[in-house]
Amino acid sequence: MGGTRWYYLYIAIIVILLSAVLLINPKHYGVVSEPNPRDVAVQKTLLSEFERLKPLPGAILSGPDQIIREGRGIIALGFFSEMDDADVLAHYDIQFKDNGWSFQEDEAVKYLGFDTGERSVIYTKNQYLAVIDYHYKDEKSGKNRFKLSIIKK
Repeated sequence: MGGTRWYYLYIAIIVILLSAVLLINPKHYGVVSEPNPRDVAVQKTLLSEFERLKPLPGAILSGPDQIIREGRGIIALGFFSEMDDADVLAHYDIQFKDNGWSFQEDEAVKYLGFDTGERSVIYTKNQYLAVIDYHYKDEKSGKNRFKLSIIKK
């Protein structure tokens, strides 16, 4: 009978510990805190900057991604286009400059010191960066893959 008491004691301790974890962590109840007003403002500004840009004609969107936290964030939009990288970059160069952005640099993307064939073109505006990444040409579709990101530093 002595072993049975220890068994019940262990079960009681486990139940108490699990209850404490559930009470301390409200996510288990589906409770989500209100968004930080600063993060909401950053998201609105990033979306507003995207809306000012005319879309690339004929582009096929591959979906937006966003991460916004602690007053900083990024919204990125991937797309495929039959236009070559020079034409895409020229289109967005006009768009960015017409909306108050300044060209910062055009750089080759390197991995372990080797040129990957990818490019990043960077623009700045106040506390924001805009980056156009040319990734590669998809062999199956013949389309070029790009990503357009606007970042709050």
